Amino acid sequence: MARRSETAPAGPGWIEASTSGRLSKRAGLDRPGRGWYLTCWVRAAFLFVVPLILVGAGACRGQQVPERVAEGYLFEKGPYQGFYDGNGKLTRLLYDQNGDKKADVVMLFYPNGRPRQIEADTDFDGKIDHWQYYSESGALEKEGFSRGGGAQPDTWQYFDVKGHVIRREIDEKGDGKIDRIENIQDGRVVAVGIDSDGDGKIERWQTWVGGRVVSEELDTDGDGISDRRLRYGANGHLVGMDILNARSTKVAAPAPAIAR
Repeated sequence: MARRSETAPAGPGWIEASTSGRLSKRAGLDRPGRGWYLTCWVRAAFLFVVPLILVGAGACRGQQVPERVAEGYLFEKGPYQGFYDGNGKLTRLLYDQNGDKKADVVMLFYPNGRPRQIEADTDFDGKIDHWQYYSESGALEKEGFSRGGGAQPDTWQYFDVKGHVIRREIDEKGDGKIDRIENIQDGRVVAVGIDSDGDGKIERWQTWVGGRVVSEELDTDGDGISDRRLRYGANGHLVGMDILNARSTKVAAPAPAIAR
């Protein structure tokens, strides 16, 4: 098992491995529902805690190959425990925030030292409820939440290279299937696809402007082609309906995927 050295200095690579700089870019995003409160919690924790545990892990770097341990439990003194490969590179880092000897944050690393995956238990109930995945260059690619408190994510959001949310996939029924997809531009929803009957097919395609739905196309016969268009006024009330011909097709969002 890897042991800590309390006097060994942290190497220069630990600053690069910190996620605090990237996480702070999402402060102005639209966050409906409980899931985005969790983002704030994890961001605050990572801003102040992750740099400290990375430095701590650097200080505990040793040459031994770690033994296999039960997932999520810490068997060393202190709030963190690092695991290294045969070349001494950090591969996995556990952090225990509340002192119960069970990891509240688990970080996996690429060979270049950058974070690859982060899982967190933000409410200390013993279940992971927040997931983050990074590219090898260090950019956050997607982030998952368990808004309903389950063991699997029910919301995923995806980021562009600048760290902006561009897409959100939501399992509103908790059955493991994505039934709402939101496309996002400049922090605002511009299109929404909805599977309202749980058959795995999108049959409602909404267009949003200025934070509200302005039109919605419906597939009422289940053939994958929209045949009705509803139009809404500024107050959200229905102002008209159009019958669409057979050449009109869906435009707002692709078919749903199984929640990961």
